[in-house]
Amino acid sequence: MVVDRLCIFLVLLGIAASSRGQNPPEPLEARKAIAELFPTVEIRSNGEFTWIPAEAEKTIFKPDAGGFCHTILDTVFYYEQYGTAMALMVFITFNFDEYEIESCHACAPHTGLATYRKMPDGSWTKANFRKSAMQSGAWGQPGDSRILKLSPQGDYVFIAGMAYTATGNMISIETWIDTDRYGEIFRIELLDEYPSGCAGRCDQDWCYEFRSTVRKVSLLPKPTAWSDLMVETKVLSCKNPEEKTSAKYHFDGLKYVNSGD
Repeated sequence: MVVDRLCIFLVLLGIAASSRGQNPPEPLEARKAIAELFPTVEIRSNGEFTWIPAEAEKTIFKPDAGGFCHTILDTVFYYEQYGTAMALMVFITFNFDEYEIESCHACAPHTGLATYRKMPDGSWTKANFRKSAMQSGAWGQPGDSRILKLSPQGDYVFIAGMAYTATGNMISIETWIDTDRYGEIFRIELLDEYPSGCAGRCDQDWCYEFRSTVRKVSLLPKPTAWSDLMVETKVLSCKNPEEKTSAKYHFDGLKYVNSGD
């Protein structure tokens, strides 16, 4: 997990809210927010809370054999947008197979998001909420996450990473989500390596088919708009020389698209 389970439990007790190294003077009261966002909630001693999904939600989530969904508060990000203090709560809801969390290389839990805006009187008001904004992770567990500022005014994206090794492939993917609308605006495969572990070992017979594609994303800031992106791709292979390419992306108001430059 991104946040230690003990820290999560302290959050649910209302002691503090994790802010990725920040220390806001008036943190969002996590326990109160959870009770409002998830009806029929029961907070357990390990920091996990359970709730009963509505009938329509059962087509999205996979509750346990007793009909309960299991969720944790993963973290709370604090940031400033257009001069207003904001908070983004990140929830992880696990998919169950009877009494156990589903676990396979493609089994990803649900990531829920709740955005709060701080009012002039110091209180927090909910701006948006989605119990499942996306699925990300592997082997039943979530990957790392972070937020990234993309404009001088304070437009941010939530980035969820996932990485796994299966059938000889090593895969790493990032998905970028708009913190206002929760729409996917960019998705990129940062690493695709097969067979895994063959980098620099082309002298081994079993590495003859080795091929690795690595991508790096850099920001190209703009003074009054969302940053452009530069994606640099490097392909390594035991059969061919190293290949390098690059591509520029711009934000069209809904998502990042290839600029064709």
